[in-house]
Amino acid sequence: MCTLSFIPSNEDFLIAMNRDELHSRQKALPARILEIDSVEVVCPQEPGGGTWIACNDNGTCLALLNWHVPVAGHPVEQPQTRGSLIPALITVPTAAKVSARIESLPLKAILPFRLIGVFRSRAEVCEWRWNGATVMRIDHPWSRRHWFSSSISDDRATEERLCVIESAVRRSSRLDETWLRSLHSSHSPAPGPFSVCVHRQDACTVSYTMVRCSDGAVSMGYLEGRPCLRAGFDALFTIRMRNHRSKVGEHDRQLKLLLSSLFSID
Repeated sequence: MCTLSFIPSNEDFLIAMNRDELHSRQKALPARILEIDSVEVVCPQEPGGGTWIACNDNGTCLALLNWHVPVAGHPVEQPQTRGSLIPALITVPTAAKVSARIESLPLKAILPFRLIGVFRSRAEVCEWRWNGATVMRIDHPWSRRHWFSSSISDDRATEERLCVIESAVRRSSRLDETWLRSLHSSHSPAPGPFSVCVHRQDACTVSYTMVRCSDGAVSMGYLEGRPCLRAGFDALFTIRMRNHRSKVGEHDRQLKLLLSSLFSID
């Protein structure tokens, strides 16, 4: 159960994610920086090592939502945690290579999911849906988008939360980190199973994660608990993006190349 928001600005972006879980679910570990196959990654973790959101030093972010659909194919008797997907994919540099890697994974042991990938280097937003038998890839435009899941009803969560979000968009002139935090703390129209910040007798929003990718760096803030109860973050980490060139630096480089070709200057 989750709400995921993506807000781009040119090649940069903001991502926010509420993780909603049963009260009986084991606590996750706060965000930290890891190195996987020589790639720097920042993410929170489940006790078993999986995760539901991660970003790397290439400006790629992956986020995972449960997909509550009837399982196609053979029933999964002993399912593998869906959280194992992101560690296996977060070092892959492009959407096309993620698609190829997904096809090679033992998905038959994993329950249905939706995996969202944001790839800054190519301004790509992709979604992979696994229904237990086949993987479908959906390419989205580089524009604001939100995804929702609920063990009660994904469709109803989408309908009710999206209505609240679009109303919040119309009332605001600036969709920034403050706006995202307010949105993901929202109980409109009332606290309940389909409010963005979930309040249920058996479950609730258990963490809030915010990602900012800009100025050659990826930052992740992580809050354990409901975002409606506390300000700030419990953990905040920043990693520099590899092979990043600032807009000014790139402009100067291109100008120098042009002048060199025209006037043979150094």
